[in-house]
Amino acid sequence: MAEDFESLKPIGQNGNDSMYDDALIGISKDGRLVYSIEKMIEIYSKEYNTTPDEAIDWLEYNTFNTFVGEMTPIWAYTK
Repeated sequence: MAEDFESLKPIGQNGNDSMYDDALIGISKDGRLVYSIEKMIEIYSKEYNTTPDEAIDWLEYNTFNTFVGEMTPIWAYTK
């Protein structure tokens, strides 16, 4: 079943599709992946040595505000 979700995962700036695996917090009833926004910001900041604000800017433009079809992941605030 994990293979089914590989194409739904967000991809990091470096093309790494497993970069945000630690931010994955679940799967919705309709089969969409659910990610922690705060954890994604933390991961991005560490990976690219940026401030949280810079990470938010990049993620909002390139990830959170993109639509990739009906299976677009869900981005959830967890704190």
